[in-house]
This record gives sequence, C-alpha cells and structure tokens, in this order.
Amino acid sequence: MAINSKKTKEMILGTASKSPPPLLTISNSPVERVACFKLLGINICNDLGWDVHVDALCSKVASMWECSSAETSVNHYDVPTRRSKKC
Repeated sequence: MAINSKKTKEMILGTASKSPPPLLTISNSPVERVACFKLLGINICNDLGWDVHVDALCSKVASMWECSSAETSVNHYDVPTRRSKKC
C-alpha cells in the first residue's frame, strides 16, 4: 500500500515540539505538520489534552439543542439560546 503524502499528517509530541526536527517528506513531497487533527471522530492535539475535543462536542450539542428548541427562547437553565438559521 502506498502512502499518500497529501493525506498524511505529522504531529510532534512532548519536548521535541520545542525544537522541532526538519519537515518529513515522502517521495519528495512534504508532509503537513499539525498541532491538532481529527482521527476517527476524536480531536487529538499535541499537548494530549481534551480541551479541543470537549469544545467541539459542546458546540455540536449546543447546535443540536438550538435546533430542537427553536420554538422557545429560554432553555431549562434560564439561559437565552441563539436561534440558528440552519434549523
């Protein structure tokens, strides 16, 4: 199986991120170096924290909540909801 360098990403973890090594290349094509990416539905970041993943989930749930409560302007916690135009 051939590796597609356009779909391949490189992430540096730990102390190596302070003085990163040279860019990785596959068949003279550079591999994109990223700080975060989504793999199998999970947002993974180079600090191995959950902040980005939890924020993405909260945003998704909030948009679902807005769509389901489009007829009301206040949720169960008395916090005004924004009405989404895509609902």
